[in-house]
Amino acid sequence: MIDKPILRLKTPELVAAEHDRIIPIASYQALLPCRNFEVGYKVAVLSSLSPTLEFFLRLVKAVPGISLVEAASFFGYSEEEIAYVVGEAATPGYVEVEGGKAFMTNAGEALFTISNNEPLVSQVRAMRRTIGFDLYSVSPERKVPLKPFEQMLPELPLIDGQSLGREGSLVPGRFKLLFREIADHADRDQMEKSDLYSIDDVDAGERFACVVPIVAAVRASAPSRIESVDLSGWRPQFQLQDRQQVETSAFRFVSQIERTKMSMDADAAYDMLLEAAPQFLQDYRTRDGLSVRRYWGDALRRVGEPRKDRPTIPMVGALDLRENVLRILRIFDFGLDRSEGSPAGVVFVAPQLPHWATSAAYPGLVQSMSERSRGDREETPTGFASACIHAGEPEKHVEKMFRRSSMAAGVQVFPRSVEVMLVPKVMVALLVHVPIGVPSGFPVPLGLASFDREVVDFIEGKIVERVDLDGLLRGSALQ
Repeated sequence: MIDKPILRLKTPELVAAEHDRIIPIASYQALLPCRNFEVGYKVAVLSSLSPTLEFFLRLVKAVPGISLVEAASFFGYSEEEIAYVVGEAATPGYVEVEGGKAFMTNAGEALFTISNNEPLVSQVRAMRRTIGFDLYSVSPERKVPLKPFEQMLPELPLIDGQSLGREGSLVPGRFKLLFREIADHADRDQMEKSDLYSIDDVDAGERFACVVPIVAAVRASAPSRIESVDLSGWRPQFQLQDRQQVETSAFRFVSQIERTKMSMDADAAYDMLLEAAPQFLQDYRTRDGLSVRRYWGDALRRVGEPRKDRPTIPMVGALDLRENVLRILRIFDFGLDRSEGSPAGVVFVAPQLPHWATSAAYPGLVQSMSERSRGDREETPTGFASACIHAGEPEKHVEKMFRRSSMAAGVQVFPRSVEVMLVPKVMVALLVHVPIGVPSGFPVPLGLASFDREVVDFIEGKIVERVDLDGLLRGSALQ
């Protein structure tokens, strides 16, 4: 019996195969649990000999059995001087003198085993140092003071079969393996001449946490499935090879941020894009709303830098991606040139997504906008605030991030998948976080940014309908 082929409707591709590529899609920061350990150990340090002893040993190695008279004549030494040098070489057993002639011993030959040109002697030094290790990969990690909002960041998840509390037993082996990385700057001056001799004891100390920046990447053809994570902002690639558990945890952290696409929410969110910038998106309007697939493919090709004659641009990926931060600041500059007076501040409308705004790029954007709004004026800019409108209960790090102004919690302005960054009368960025091409998956940030006054006024008007915007930026909005 021959199986009949199953006929399936062809699904239109999001991106043609020749245009498929890996792209960064979102940026996060998460806490990695760490702990200090006090380690007692010994190092064998290879140090140079005194010049007189070094040159005498070189001569004896080059001319075995050289007479002491010939050696004194070679260096121009007196009898007392050559006797002193011979004693310096014979006392530790580097040479033997028989019948007035000097011969190299095995111990003397061993001094040249590392380098045939330079005799080196080994000295054992006892040391004790407090060293931090992360508790997932048990790799060296320095304790750095955390900012208030960083202290509230989410924690990287444990991977399967992993538990905390047994790191102390793993520290000696990891210390030995990573000794070159662990050694401090004083040790590194002689890094090529030193080695770990022994580990004597390990005592556990205080716990702390470090911040791990994560950039999530996807394939353009499958944007709702995380392809990889990039931790190069935390550690160089060669060190990440020893921290695979952290990479695995970071991948799981990002992969867990999945969302089922609610059709009503997605349709309403994309309709908001069409309403905000109808002219810019006119080629993507259909009877059913926005042609998301076509806009996604074109946005990947069209995304670029704003110009005076190009006030609106597509936005692909989260606002806090490095490339998008630079684009937003360029749009802010163009909008600032067209505005009258200094802006009061920036307002964020948070999407209802886990781990939104964990990146330090958000407060960094606020700071950069504040400095740009000051221009060439020497006085400190007054009143440039940051505020956030959050429909649900905000995560703790969000409350700390906007602590200098205010938070309007429990206010639903836009569909829950919509994120807005608005500088009134200056610029706006509008993103929809919804899986693309699949019913559920990673919420792909897709939208636009603009300094077009009509686009800015439309979004500002929508917010003003629900929130006292001036009061929010003054920090007097109802919490």
